[in-house]
Amino acid sequence: MNILKYTLLFSIILLLTFSCTPYYSPNGHNVPLFKKKNEARISASVSTAAQPGGEIQTAYAVNNNIAIMFNTVISSVSEEGRKFNFYEFGAGYFNPLNKYIVIEVYGGASLGLVRNNFYYTDPLEPINSDQKRSFIDVNFYKYWFQPSIGFSSNFVDLALSLRIASLNFSNPQYNKSLFDKVDDRNNDVVSKLLNNKNSLLIEPVFTTRIGYKSIKLQIQIGFSLNNTNPELHSISNLVIYNMGIYFSLFDLFNKENKDK
Repeated sequence: MNILKYTLLFSIILLLTFSCTPYYSPNGHNVPLFKKKNEARISASVSTAAQPGGEIQTAYAVNNNIAIMFNTVISSVSEEGRKFNFYEFGAGYFNPLNKYIVIEVYGGASLGLVRNNFYYTDPLEPINSDQKRSFIDVNFYKYWFQPSIGFSSNFVDLALSLRIASLNFSNPQYNKSLFDKVDDRNNDVVSKLLNNKNSLLIEPVFTTRIGYKSIKLQIQIGFSLNNTNPELHSISNLVIYNMGIYFSLFDLFNKENKDK
């Protein structure tokens, strides 16, 4: 009980300490640890990628070695703040080496849609004047490769995964007529996005799941390292963390196994 209490406290503190307006937020790794055809996984979690909001991961074993996955992050805030929507599709290979050990290799593509809003008062207008709004919109595209190895039992899952990704930013869109009046920090953001459009990311993650068979508590922790453009670290979330509920659906659509 004490371990769970301290884990929850640590999670809340960690989620609250991250930047509220990053332009790249790494999502969690989908590590299903499949063992046979027709297994399915669904998870729902809070994470550093969604502040506030949620992250949902799904995966399905098409046959005894091939699986597909779909992941999404939805984070919406009030007009003053950040909005982030994220969609990801992947597919790959899994192989259970024995009853407990599974190796997996997945690859896929991701799309992130980011808007950060800024409010300011024009210094040339009276102090009591209404604030004006500016914004930065930017999309990113990510192509990734993710090998993993894990231990999976009825009570505990443990996995180590490594995502290697190509991150590509679009040209940022912003209110040009007002933007120059916003503080220099935001002009610096635009400059970084324009000058560092393509990056190579290295993102290792450790996954723990504790529970029994179909329902487990999942916690992931890792980090994101920009190997080619470290100057983007100041406008990115560097830590990958999520906590939520993980559901395993065994023998989905498999009538023969259900009847046994």
